[in-house]
Amino acid sequence: MKLRITVLALIAILALSACDPNIPGGPTIPTLPTTPTTPVTQPATAPAQVSGLKLVRVEQVGDSGNTYNAFFSWEASATPGVKYCVSTTAEGYSGEVEGGCAFENQYLTSDTFRGFGLVFNKNRDYKVSVTTIDSNNRKSSVTSLTWRVPTKVATPSALKLDRVEQVFGNTYNAFFSWNASLTKNVKYCVSTSSVGIDGVTVDNNSDANCSFDGQYISSATNAGFGLVFDKNTTYEFRVTAIDSNNQKSITKTMIWELP
Repeated sequence: MKLRITVLALIAILALSACDPNIPGGPTIPTLPTTPTTPVTQPATAPAQVSGLKLVRVEQVGDSGNTYNAFFSWEASATPGVKYCVSTTAEGYSGEVEGGCAFENQYLTSDTFRGFGLVFNKNRDYKVSVTTIDSNNRKSSVTSLTWRVPTKVATPSALKLDRVEQVFGNTYNAFFSWNASLTKNVKYCVSTSSVGIDGVTVDNNSDANCSFDGQYISSATNAGFGLVFDKNTTYEFRVTAIDSNNQKSITKTMIWELP
């Protein structure tokens, strides 16, 4: 009877070991192959587009007609080593601006300004576009601007010497006035020569080329000059109106003397 129980126990142990791989003598479980992981490729980052696009100035080409150079500027792209595709329409335009230029496009520039010698009409709107392009020919979003040729700045008129105040010796403050330009929101570039002039010859101290932020700029219609002036000597005074686009009026001049 004892022998029969032992045989039955042995059979039970062998049956368990055949089912459980953790028991010595158990079956071998085949290892399934591991599926390789495909690396995730990040999409190439497009270069950063420009900001602050604006019309800087417009210069008329020749004395008449409607051919102008239009100059634009913008804040550089934050992406290094890029060029800029710059284009503008040459006639009145509506809708989307062109932004598909290639890296070798004729308008490409590494500068942050551009001039266009094209035929523009003062009474029509145009668009300019700037696209950032990197060395792999990846393009940024297009930055665009609607612009128009500014109306010519009206010239100040009726220049006159208002008064002269002696400071000491032959040093005087000379005060001038003029009728304001009919163009709104202008400043005035004003200057006078500090040495006598002969005819229309003016010395270099008479500056007619100052910019909108020039040292002689004034928004008032009078100016004082504390310079050394001599009696019985003629001088020249100049005033130019300049708008916020740095467009200048014709310079108005007058010959004057100390009273």
